[in-house]
Amino acid sequence: MEEMMDTWEKLNKLMEENQTITVETNGFTTNGLVVYYEGIRGLIPASKIDVKRVENLEDYMNVVIDVKVIEADKKNNRLTFSARDVIVEKNRSKREQKIAEINVGDIFEGKVDSLKDFGAFVKNEDGISALLHVSQISSEKRVKSPEEVLKVGDRVKAVVTKNEGGKLSISIKQFEINAKKEAEAAEPDFVYEDGKEEASTSLGSLLAGIKLD
Repeated sequence: MEEMMDTWEKLNKLMEENQTITVETNGFTTNGLVVYYEGIRGLIPASKIDVKRVENLEDYMNVVIDVKVIEADKKNNRLTFSARDVIVEKNRSKREQKIAEINVGDIFEGKVDSLKDFGAFVKNEDGISALLHVSQISSEKRVKSPEEVLKVGDRVKAVVTKNEGGKLSISIKQFEINAKKEAEAAEPDFVYEDGKEEASTSLGSLLAGIKLD
């Protein structure tokens, strides 16, 4: 009895500290998966198994799974775990790491996820969302409303202008300005001879060094 009490206390501590533990599934009911922790029977409800809907509980039989304690009620002998919470936490950590690796000046590509009065939210293939303010939509004209030029699902390419507190801001306007400057820099230089404007890549310069039979 003392051993059981200690286990319940341990379970409550695990829940309070939001710790992850490993259990093995060894049965299921209509409500979810049955697991045991140090001799105490627990349940992972079907809604707490994964982030996506679980169609067949048998697919999760006899597998080792990471879970968190979400209920440890000794009085009613009720112990509930969640594997979904662990997955959500891991996904959040991965997302935060990917956001941290994004720098101001980087190119951000994604699809318009939603439109607001103040701008649009663009989401990339990693599921990371960035704010595209209405003032940063175009370098060619003043855009009063995002709906004038964008719609949900549009693919856009922009420059990251801010990354603070895990929140990203992007600018199509700056991307267009940068692209224009790069195009201008790539244009051939011109020289003036006898009052005529000629490209430095003139026929004479192209044929220089070529032997003609």
